[in-house]
Amino acid sequence: MTIETAEQYEAAFERLKELGESPADGPDQDEFLAISAAMVEYEIRNHPALEGIEPMIEVKKAIVRCPDDHERAIERVAELGTPPEGSEEEAELIGLIEAIEKWEARHDEDDDGLA
Repeated sequence: MTIETAEQYEAAFERLKELGESPADGPDQDEFLAISAAMVEYEIRNHPALEGIEPMIEVKKAIVRCPDDHERAIERVAELGTPPEGSEEEAELIGLIEAIEKWEARHDEDDDGLA
């Protein structure tokens, strides 16, 4: 998921409010985490004061190469839940979410006949 405009950011913020502060495991939690990550990326891109700030954790890069990888990554995200801020598990979660989003973006394009 990528947020490109202020309107998309506001819509994402409203959706987070609908989902609640800490949704239980499952699709709502997955959506909550994906929206949260996209909002942080948007804020960093659009607020010059945040440029150059290194994250508190080093994100562990993950790669999703095939449908089986995609399924395993989604299962692992569900297993991780909401790990403590700054933990290795949080770094893994962020890396998995990024890899899943990249995979889904590529395959959404394929489904639309754009790739």
